[in-house]
Amino acid sequence: GNTYSNPCMLNCAKHEGNPDLVQVHEGPCDEHDHDFEDTCQCDNKFEPVCGDDQITYMNLCHLECAAFTTSPGVEMAYEGECHAETNNAMQILLEETCGCPKIWKPVCGYDGNTYPSECILKCVKLKSKPDLELAYRSVCFDHVLLAAQEEEVQGLKGNPCECPRSLHRVCGSDGNTYSNPCMLNCAKHEGNP
Repeated sequence: GNTYSNPCMLNCAKHEGNPDLVQVHEGPCDEHDHDFEDTCQCDNKFEPVCGDDQITYMNLCHLECAAFTTSPGVEMAYEGECHAETNNAMQILLEETCGCPKIWKPVCGYDGNTYPSECILKCVKLKSKPDLELAYRSVCFDHVLLAAQEEEVQGLKGNPCECPRSLHRVCGSDGNTYSNPCMLNCAKHEGNP
């Protein structure tokens, strides 16, 4: 096994005469990696999985091969690439108690936290945060969350009554519940001060 400084260098070596070259795992090769070709016959399909060792494997076959060769006992934590944003213990607990699949399709909640999937966000909402709402489908980025929150208040394209469909209920001083702050702002602009 050869260690490449980054995926681009591995890809370059692949295109310069080694078309069967694949990434076995992240990190440097060790003395066991030369056994890979002798023991494992995995395809090159990129369907990443994250191992409970926090290493992203090209696909489940590569993870299972690593469990047999280079990382004895490693198991799949979830589908998708490993991400530092997850609290793995929390994710496993929520997957077990909520019945959520082991996947990484991150969503950002209006609380500013990244959740591994929409299923887990909904479970957290049911179990402990009844006001938690989905802001957008991706890991949380402060500037994107601020833009989503601003859009929710100001309206789309600056129109106070062209509101996003997000459900982030707010109570107005008129005693009415509005779907989100934009709807409250719209009512205010339409003559309900």
